[in-house]
Amino acid sequence: MPSPSLPSSVLWSRLSEVRGFYFAAQNGPGSQTDWSGEAEGTVEVEQPADDKLIFYEHGIYQTPHGKALQMRNVYQWELAADGVHLSHLRHEQPVFLFSLSPVDAAGLRWQTDEPHVCGADLYQATLQLEADTLLLDWTITGPRKNERVAYSYSGTGPAA
Repeated sequence: MPSPSLPSSVLWSRLSEVRGFYFAAQNGPGSQTDWSGEAEGTVEVEQPADDKLIFYEHGIYQTPHGKALQMRNVYQWELAADGVHLSHLRHEQPVFLFSLSPVDAAGLRWQTDEPHVCGADLYQATLQLEADTLLLDWTITGPRKNERVAYSYSGTGPAA
């Protein structure tokens, strides 16, 4: 793989420092899913190869009805010549979500060039590098879905 660009190097360094997360998920008009709520927890980062980071997220998901549930997610970040790719690992197999490319030369803002098509659904995202956090905002739209997931990743413990 060629050497990563400056924006990719900046993002890769910040991703490797993540230790906590917070997310809020909400349904928009017309959504037929009942997936909304908030979660907070810790992230263990593993680097199995120079171009891969695995996020093991563990936390508590709070439903809008007040129920607290244990939750976990496993995501794979992959460094590519054109940016980074994010996949959800299901049974250790990557399920591609979207690719992000830098919007600015400093690598502080990222976005999907085109929505990723998964069945009838479209996945898009933006990523903003702030002083102490990474803000990942993604949307899923389709015939049955209109959802937004706003993630905040931090470098020390749960992100709030």
